[in-house]
Amino acid sequence: MKLYELAEQFKQLQEMLEDEGVDIDAVKNTLELVEFDFTEKIESIAKLIRSLEYEIEVYKNEEQRIANKRKSKEKKRDWLKQYVQEQMEKVGLEKVKTPLFTVSIQTNPPSVEIVDETLIPETYFRIEKIPLKKEILEALKQGQEVPGVMIKTTKSIRIR
Repeated sequence: MKLYELAEQFKQLQEMLEDEGVDIDAVKNTLELVEFDFTEKIESIAKLIRSLEYEIEVYKNEEQRIANKRKSKEKKRDWLKQYVQEQMEKVGLEKVKTPLFTVSIQTNPPSVEIVDETLIPETYFRIEKIPLKKEILEALKQGQEVPGVMIKTTKSIRIR
């Protein structure tokens, strides 16, 4: 039986208990069986959630490990490219042809290098408006009115 079916059956049995003309002992026995199944299902789902949380953590760690390896390889690649460029410039070569590759020094398109950010006019900055939710919540808790927001209380499952 599915969890939602057990929940519905549990609710119906509770309503039957409140009804005057029902055999209370029979309903109580059935209610205890349904409650056991329901609790068992919840426990099984909680185990599944824990297992998924563990897998998620493993994936996060693996993502970080792979990202670190990628960054390390990128640094090695960049260092080798810089090294080859310096050596070619040192001997005055603009292009080297081999059976497999043609390596050449090219002039890149112009780019901006920031020398002193404090001197740049404001028109050349992007300003991002991000609501400060913690500060807004604190203001609301202290009784201040903040237009455009409301306090919302949600519920979630905690598994210990």
